[in-house]
Amino acid sequence: MLFSHYAFIAQAGHDYIAFDEERMSKHVVITALIIRTDILEEFKAELDHIHSTYIQNNSKSLEQLSPNNQKEVIEKLLSSHIDLYAIIVDKDKLWEVGGFGYQQLLDDYMNRRLYNDLFESNMSVQIFAESEQKHDFLKKFESYIGERHTRTLFNPTLLVFEDKSDNTCLQFADIMSELIFNAYENPCDENRNLIKKLTRKFIRLEEWPYKDDKRIMNRLGQFTNTYDHIIAEKSIQFAQQYIDRHEYSEEGLIQNRVNFLKYLLAYLSIGRDEYIYGQEVIKNMQTFSKEPINRDTMSDIVGPLRDEGILIASTSNGYKIPTATKDLIAHAEFSSSQIVPMLRRLDNYRKIILNMTDQQLDILAGEQFKEIKQFLDAKY
Repeated sequence: MLFSHYAFIAQAGHDYIAFDEERMSKHVVITALIIRTDILEEFKAELDHIHSTYIQNNSKSLEQLSPNNQKEVIEKLLSSHIDLYAIIVDKDKLWEVGGFGYQQLLDDYMNRRLYNDLFESNMSVQIFAESEQKHDFLKKFESYIGERHTRTLFNPTLLVFEDKSDNTCLQFADIMSELIFNAYENPCDENRNLIKKLTRKFIRLEEWPYKDDKRIMNRLGQFTNTYDHIIAEKSIQFAQQYIDRHEYSEEGLIQNRVNFLKYLLAYLSIGRDEYIYGQEVIKNMQTFSKEPINRDTMSDIVGPLRDEGILIASTSNGYKIPTATKDLIAHAEFSSSQIVPMLRRLDNYRKIILNMTDQQLDILAGEQFKEIKQFLDAKY
């Protein structure tokens, strides 16, 4: 098998900077529909059924369907085994960030971001894009790949342009890109709700420029508690600052921590202030990691982040960036439910050994147990 995954790329919005032209879109969206090779044919059959039922005459946008059909199509997508990836560039924000006043810098960013996310962790992905209306960005991305990626039998990554009318996966990728684009270009409740429904299908939803904590705060709505506002604001800032410091680190474990925080922030950025199940987090991170990620390795990801002062709440429902006092309390309750019974059992185990040895053998006498021994002795 030459390819482990297939990615179908689509673009919505103008991919060039023209700040003085009102007719230009304020956003550009690059979307990738990512499918494992072993389920590609199954998904194509499912997509053919969806296409023939709902998207007749090669309609390009969900806007052309009735609201009920929009909902049904999205529900069908949620039950399919695919992943979505998207970069959303807010061109109005580029001035605020600075340094992106001309086209080349923006192109370099988008090329690097898409290339790293699609190829760095998985060098056997086959990419398809539409040939009929080759966007400037996709042509530049083709050149970018060619400069960095040599195709061989064992490393066959390639960008292929095809006629969209002959490729239902490209048609659907185009629909999804238009849907995401509309949610940002025309941010009404209906459009945003469509994106929320797709949240668990995203392995990455990256808004850029991403140094915009106020935007995420606005998505969270009104705060009735002063502490809640402080907790949300600082938690988001701490996570973003870590990403800024380490985003281009070459150390795999640090990259895993960056991707973990990006996923938690992505949830907040689209208005989903809720816990994300651990398995969903692992699935997302595994897409970008060269090393296996499981529940055991998550402790090497989350623990050191907390050691550096990054606030991460976790309960039996998963992980989240804390945005309220209740998140911190829920995390404390969850931690307490695990730590206190363990300490109680260790304390009892120690007492049994002490009694058996006439108080001579203390299993916590070693220097490595100094803190926990002080804690247990303080109880009495």
